[in-house]
Amino acid sequence: MIEIVSAQTFIVKLIFSAAAGLLTYFTFALSDNAWVRNMHHYMTFVMLPPIACAITHVISGNLALSLGMVGALSIIRFRN
Repeated sequence: MIEIVSAQTFIVKLIFSAAAGLLTYFTFALSDNAWVRNMHHYMTFVMLPPIACAITHVISGNLALSLGMVGALSIIRFRN
């Protein structure tokens, strides 16, 4: 059964995932991890959770698309 989610709910999910990434960044930064204190890591911690949330939300209702993503990621994994 396909769940229809409103745009407001989807935006709230993205905001919460970005906030969780930001909290993770600050946790690493406050625990004296020097490798995390640059702009590239900051942007990764802020942007990656909403992107992952959007991708999992899109493929959650479609079995064929989910299997295709698993196949594509396994090709990338074994190629590296």
